[in-house]
Amino acid sequence: KEALRLRDSGRLQEAKKVLQKSARSIVRKAEQLGGKEAEALSSFGASVSDDADIIAEEKDWNKNRKSFKAKQYKLDKQQSY
Repeated sequence: KEALRLRDSGRLQEAKKVLQKSARSIVRKAEQLGGKEAEALSSFGASVSDDADIIAEEKDWNKNRKSFKAKQYKLDKQQSY
């Protein structure tokens, strides 16, 4: 959410840095976990890293913004067990 807010206010590089930091943190947690959970978390970290590259691009921003919002909504609505 923070990265999207930054991007919407025109702070592209800051938004990218927020996502890169999140991706690194997720990958570190995956390394600590091990097992199947680590694989899923590592994959999610790679996805966040890809998002960091996309968020700083001007091309197709409206389409990409919708994609970011959809991902965020899905994560927000995901049940924790």
